[in-house]
Amino acid sequence: MSQLNSNLSDLSSAKSESVKSMTGVNKKMLIIVIISLIIIIIILLLALIAFIINRNNLNQTESNTNSLNLPESIAIDNPSSNPIPTIVPTTTPSSNYSPVNPPITNNPVVYDNQYINLIIPAGWTYTTTKMGDINLFKDNYILYINPNLHQTSGVQGGRFGEIALGAPSSDAVIKTQPSEPCMIPETNTSYGKFLRQDLYVNKSNSSDNCNAAASGSTNWYFSYFNQGMGYINYYSTKPDTGWVITLAYNSTNVNNLPVKNSPTLTSIFNQVTNILGTLKLKQK
Repeated sequence: MSQLNSNLSDLSSAKSESVKSMTGVNKKMLIIVIISLIIIIIILLLALIAFIINRNNLNQTESNTNSLNLPESIAIDNPSSNPIPTIVPTTTPSSNYSPVNPPITNNPVVYDNQYINLIIPAGWTYTTTKMGDINLFKDNYILYINPNLHQTSGVQGGRFGEIALGAPSSDAVIKTQPSEPCMIPETNTSYGKFLRQDLYVNKSNSSDNCNAAASGSTNWYFSYFNQGMGYINYYSTKPDTGWVITLAYNSTNVNNLPVKNSPTLTSIFNQVTNILGTLKLKQK
């Protein structure tokens, strides 16, 4: 009887050890499963984050592409309207940025943005850019106003190429850029304290780097406006930023450029003076 009790006791102890062993194994398996689930969740979260980042980058790229490839032109006939600058990247006046058959303003237009305010008279067309500059057109003449030019060269007052490169008539006369203008400019009072510097070219006075009309006439090809010196007019509070105003002609054939003192050229000079008389620069 004593032996039987001993055997039963041993059997009970073995069963208890077996249960403990199985419980330990179950706990280990449960821990492994939990850890595996946590790893899977982390991987899924990382994949989701990567997907969101890639989608945002793609949307940003598409937005930038659309903003560069959707140029528009505007001409508003309502004098009380403030036009919104269109997205037409440009740095210097060029026929490449003039719209095809742009509508002509029938009444004076008040143009206003964060940099300038001016009145555009009837008979002129214009295009603007998101950088704040504006091209005004009439009879192949291009009046270019850039009120927020950040200088690229380290030369005080800038270089001629910084304001003239890309202007059709300037490119027609000057064979290689960057270079100084052909002939010394003629200074004329324009508006307020600013001066209009007129550039002409002819065969007798031009250098080897200048094209002149075959007829031997003296032709106007470019004008810029300054305060007596330099090409870039600096703001007092922003020494590396300034404003530029130029006048050019929309032709790359030097034989088609306006003849000096011609009635049309004289009329355009007077109209530009009147336009600039309404110009208000908002930066100081």
